[in-house]
Amino acid sequence: MDLSPRQRRQAAIAALLGNALEWYDFAVYGYVASALGEAFFPADVPALQRMASFGVFAVGYLMRPVGSLVLGPLGDLLGRRLMLSLSIVIMGLSSLLIGLLPTHNQIGMAAGTLLVLLRMLQGFSVGGEFTGSITYATEAAARGQAGKLSSLATAGGLLGFSLGSFTAAAIGWLVGQQAMAAWGWRIPFLLGLVVGLAGFFLRRHVVEASPLGHAGHSPLVETVRAHAGLLARLAGLAAFNAVGFYLLFVYIVSWLQLADGIAPAHALGINTLNMALLLPMMIGMGWL
Repeated sequence: MDLSPRQRRQAAIAALLGNALEWYDFAVYGYVASALGEAFFPADVPALQRMASFGVFAVGYLMRPVGSLVLGPLGDLLGRRLMLSLSIVIMGLSSLLIGLLPTHNQIGMAAGTLLVLLRMLQGFSVGGEFTGSITYATEAAARGQAGKLSSLATAGGLLGFSLGSFTAAAIGWLVGQQAMAAWGWRIPFLLGLVVGLAGFFLRRHVVEASPLGHAGHSPLVETVRAHAGLLARLAGLAAFNAVGFYLLFVYIVSWLQLADGIAPAHALGINTLNMALLLPMMIGMGWL
C-alpha cells in the first residue's frame, strides 16, 4: 500500500486498538470463568465447574479457523475494512448477549447451551479479526517495517487481554467476591458492547488497499499445495506459543484461586501486572 507517514500511523493505531478492543471481548470470559462455572454449570466439585467453564472457553478456538476461512477471503474480495468492522460487530453483540443470559437456575441446561453457541460466535469473530488485522498491518507497513507494524497488531491482542484482566479485577474489588459470583460477572460482558462500538467507529475511516474483487481460485488450496511443510512448522510454533500463553496468563488466575486460595481480585491484579511487563517485550521483538 502506497501510504503517507500519517496514514501509516493511522493504520498502526487502528490495528493495535482495534485488535485490543476485539480481544478484550474474547478474553474476558477466561477471567470470570469461576463465576461462569457456578452460574451455568452447577456441580458439587469446584474443579468440575472450572473444567466445564474452560471447556466452553476452548470451544471458541474450534471456531477460529472457520472464522478465518470465511472472513479472510471476504476481506480479500471486498476489503479489509468491511471484514474487520463486521468481525468486531459480531463480537460486541455476542458479548452483550452473554452478559444478558439467564443462568442454569433460571432456565436449566438451556443456559449452558446458549453460552456455548455465543462462545462459538466469539471464536468465529476473532478468527477473522486476528489474522485479518495482522495482514492489514503488514500491507500498510513501509518497506522493511512489516515486523514492527504487525507486532503492534499482535500487541493489541495482549493489550485486550490486559484490559479484560484489569476490568474483571476492578469490578471484583468494587462489588466484592459474593456479588461478583452472583451478578458482577455480567458487567465486563455488557461493557463489551461499548468496546465493540468503539472499535467499529475506529475502523470506519481506515485506509486500505483496493480489494481483489472476484477470484476464481482458492487461496487456501494454493497455500496448502505450495507451502504444506512451512504450514506444519508454523502450526507447531503457534501451538507452542498458545499453550504457554493461556497457561501463564489466563488459567493461572483460576489456579491461584483454586490451589493457593488467593482472592479473585488479587489473582487478576497479579495477572494484569505480568501482562503489562510482557507488552513492551513483544513490541521490541517485533522491532528486532
